[in-house]
Amino acid sequence: MGAQRRSLCDHRIGADGVGSRGHRQIEAGRPFEEILHDVVGPDGSSIAFVSVAVDLALSHWAKACDAAWPMVATPELLQLDDERLTHDLAGVDRMSAFEREPSSWRVKRGDLHAKPSRRSRLSDTFSHYVFNAGPEQLEALRAGLEQARDEIRQKPNDHEDPTNGLRATAERAVRMTNAEHWPLLRIKLENGSEMEVRQFQRDPEELRLIDAKTTHVQAEMRHLNIRAKVQIALFDRAKSTAAIVAEGIEWAKALSVNAEPQQVKDDEPDEFNDEWDRRAVVMAAALAGRDYEASDRSDVMSWAEPLLHIAAAEASKEYLGNSQIEYDVTAIAALGLIALFLRDHDAAIRSALLKLAGHQHLSVVNALCRELPDVARADDRLPRALVRIVAASAIHFRRGDSDEQNRISLESDRRRIEAAIQRELRWFDGVTDEPTWPELPRWFGRSRPGARLKPWSGVEEEEDQQVPELYVDEHRFGAIVGQLVRLTPGDLSAWLVSLAEHLMHWTLQANGTGGEGDTELDNRPIMWNGAFLDFLGVLCVALPNDQVIETFLKPMSQLPNEAFYDAAATFLRGFDRATIATDARKPENPAAIRVFIAERLRGGWGFRRLAREKSFSTESHFGDVLNAMFYQPWRIQTRGHPHIPAGWPGLKETMPTLTGLVQDAPSSGYLAILFLNLVESSPTPSLLPFVVQAMTGWCSEYGIDANFWSEREIGPRICTWLERSLDGGDAVASGVVALSDRLATCLDILVRSGVAQACEIEERILR
Repeated sequence: MGAQRRSLCDHRIGADGVGSRGHRQIEAGRPFEEILHDVVGPDGSSIAFVSVAVDLALSHWAKACDAAWPMVATPELLQLDDERLTHDLAGVDRMSAFEREPSSWRVKRGDLHAKPSRRSRLSDTFSHYVFNAGPEQLEALRAGLEQARDEIRQKPNDHEDPTNGLRATAERAVRMTNAEHWPLLRIKLENGSEMEVRQFQRDPEELRLIDAKTTHVQAEMRHLNIRAKVQIALFDRAKSTAAIVAEGIEWAKALSVNAEPQQVKDDEPDEFNDEWDRRAVVMAAALAGRDYEASDRSDVMSWAEPLLHIAAAEASKEYLGNSQIEYDVTAIAALGLIALFLRDHDAAIRSALLKLAGHQHLSVVNALCRELPDVARADDRLPRALVRIVAASAIHFRRGDSDEQNRISLESDRRRIEAAIQRELRWFDGVTDEPTWPELPRWFGRSRPGARLKPWSGVEEEEDQQVPELYVDEHRFGAIVGQLVRLTPGDLSAWLVSLAEHLMHWTLQANGTGGEGDTELDNRPIMWNGAFLDFLGVLCVALPNDQVIETFLKPMSQLPNEAFYDAAATFLRGFDRATIATDARKPENPAAIRVFIAERLRGGWGFRRLAREKSFSTESHFGDVLNAMFYQPWRIQTRGHPHIPAGWPGLKETMPTLTGLVQDAPSSGYLAILFLNLVESSPTPSLLPFVVQAMTGWCSEYGIDANFWSEREIGPRICTWLERSLDGGDAVASGVVALSDRLATCLDILVRSGVAQACEIEERILR
């Protein structure tokens, strides 16, 4: 059936252009009967050919009506054509705005969509046979339909649509052949006049079924709309109104969804819809706890709060890989409990939140962190406790060799998490001191095989590759640490710095410590590095410069080259994001950070290669840290523009360091591109000395080189920047005079390398 519907919608195009040729031949005067015989062919032809015949008949009805009645007398074809019209009017299966029709196609979709058949159906032609055709033709049509109806009645009709199914279509078609079911009605036209028309009157039982179906559809649409509005209001507070909250509560109370956890069977057809209803009810309860303010709030909370606690304890179905809160009922309940805690500071709800921190799904961690700044203002102890419990729940025993070993490991994990929760509860009760940051097990990373630096002795050297019994789930722990960025604006809490120092030691071990020449590690915690080092970069903006270098950057510089490049790139992007942010503190000495990292880069093999090779590429890890040094996004995401605002005033502070890198490796086209991408964002005269300094280094290294200056667009880009920067009046003129000799020498090389634009710059400087 699906293939038949597709045929009626799409097959009219035809691989050989049958429909298009048929339209042209009818318009040329060829009899429709002949064309119909050619198109349909012998008995048993494909529905695709019949669909072409329907298209031709409806598009040229005046010529086709006498020969088309056998098609009208076929209920199966009437049913398919009704569905086809619905598809045509809805635009289903049409080409999207991004698709382009091949010019080689002999038949164009647009021509076919413009045919009258796309706005009419076979069922619309009954009035012609009832009131305009001859009696013999009408009787033949009625007889054919009655015979087809009787045959259809003898077939089973299990699960058939009572209004649009094949049996209903046949009964309706027979009824449409009787004139008494076409009463005269008076209708009012747009110009105010009235006219009489005949309109088919459906069977009363069919009308009752249609009304019942319409009522059901309207109720279902209201159900879906309320469900969607509740979800939007919960996750976008600006769209949460008193009316939506009240409507959501009323809907959730009336919905036949038990407060108890549901046992969902995988073979139930409505499984996903039932789960969505369950989640929406909990969303309504969470929304009530956060935003409901009417006089009967206490009564509403007596319904909502128990529901939230039940959902929080529910072993909900986890969608692996999906950490979105709206798809996990436990995470939704966590949002509601946080809202209640922020309002009432209730100890029982706080305990429930601590227990939720041990939940294994990432969506719950994301929910607990969603209102983290507000939670910290309500109780500054709670974020610390949540971090420690999440850390404990991110530590697991490795899988064993048997189900029994795995069962024992899971039970050990459960007891350890429960012990961590109890420690935090005793601290909140004042029984014990604050727990310390948890010790994380050693990260297991294998040494990467490399070239031997000494003769082989004939005996394999065994390395210490013992796999630790415990491991850290870097995704889970990184999720909450990455969210701590939201606590860095304003006054910085001392515990954030203490936590960063504690985690830095583990991060260094996981990435391999040592220095230049040390063996790189495979299986580094990439996800953890991205979350923690970005947080560390944001955090360090608010710290004294000496503390940043001594506590974090110097230990980081002891990492092997590749690990350091990745770490420094992530750190710098976090640092820069906080530096340009409006709600963060400004760094004490932003230039010093890049000075330190630049010195470490100069000592690595990546920079030495840049300095000796004329190339526009570099190794990926080293290239990414260079991108970060020059304020560029990650290499895969870059579009040739820095991520700092255009004309950012803080750029001048770091330009000496960045220009120094370019000057120390003038052969690197990769650095040249990064430098030009950066200065093009700020065409200001204050950067002119740095641009001239870079040009001098390139001229010394490349000299007259059409490939570097012209074909690689280095020269034209410099000239364009100079043109934009030299429009600054007397101050700019005095700066140009001071650099005129060096600039003229460089421009002369550009001219001799084929950069014609440099001649105009030379003349402008002389003037």
